[in-house]
Amino acid sequence: MAKLRRILMWAGLIGIVLLTSLSVFGAFLGGERAGEFFNSIPLTVYWFVFAVLLITAIVVFRNMIRHPDLVAIHLGCVIIIGGAMWGSRAGHQIQAELFGAKRVPNGFVTVWANETENRIFDADGNVLGQLDFRIKLEKFWIEYYTPTFHIAIDSGDDQAESNIKKLDYEIGKPLDVPFTDIRLCVLACGRFPPGLGAMLEIVRGGKSVGILLLAKGDSDYERLELKFVFDDERQWSQAGSPTLFMEKPQPRDYKSRLVIIKDGREISRKDIEVNDPLHYGGYHFYQMNYDPYHWQYTVLSVASDAGLSTVYLGLLLLCVGVVLRFWLRPIWRAVKKTS
Repeated sequence: MAKLRRILMWAGLIGIVLLTSLSVFGAFLGGERAGEFFNSIPLTVYWFVFAVLLITAIVVFRNMIRHPDLVAIHLGCVIIIGGAMWGSRAGHQIQAELFGAKRVPNGFVTVWANETENRIFDADGNVLGQLDFRIKLEKFWIEYYTPTFHIAIDSGDDQAESNIKKLDYEIGKPLDVPFTDIRLCVLACGRFPPGLGAMLEIVRGGKSVGILLLAKGDSDYERLELKFVFDDERQWSQAGSPTLFMEKPQPRDYKSRLVIIKDGREISRKDIEVNDPLHYGGYHFYQMNYDPYHWQYTVLSVASDAGLSTVYLGLLLLCVGVVLRFWLRPIWRAVKKTS
């Protein structure tokens, strides 16, 4: 028995080292390749052997029963592996054969604006399966960061950088433009047909001009010469040719308003964004891609939640065991020594 225990301990240590190495290696593969790698036949064999090894350790090391923290750690790992295997492609095939379940492990759904879709596709456009409900895209939109503005003045010297200043503005609040007698108010920022930009009000003396400044082309900056608030170009040039530069607004978030429709009735709705999916019918629907030109469709990444609750249970047990073993137990020993 002692020899068996030593073998189990060394096998467990090797399994943990191998798991760590595989995790590090998988982190460099990317999501899709990592999924294929960890669901491959050799890795499936490894997961099964590792789970059996942990269960055997609980049985062989009978003294472990007196230590709930160790039992929780080992059992948590077993449950995590079992849940992950149940949610794998092979696990979905087993579910289909044993229970007739027709879940698709993962895929993509493309939904057009104000239309519904229930087909799940693979990366090559082949239909993998159908949902028993339909998804409607009510709206897709992109939220942008507010643009950055700089004022530049030509003072005739070589200190070019000292003649460029970033404007610290608040939307709707006028500010004095450095180097000039001009006041600027950014009225609104965002998407204005036919592009991105800002609505500005520029005031000098008795002149007040409203202008829509749009980011056009591939340039990172849009340039606006402020000649129009001067009497003529000569006066503008004498003032240092003040020119406003707007940095092209960058996307902050991508959102889709999805509606779940089943049997002709609206069941659920949610505004999803990156890392905040819609969960319904055993699937998570993640924001993945979109129509970059007209925002007329959204592409959703679909992932089955099979085995996910089991994985969460295993993680909970593992965390409880770790806390008991490495925090609460030493504290309890220290308290007993001092009492």
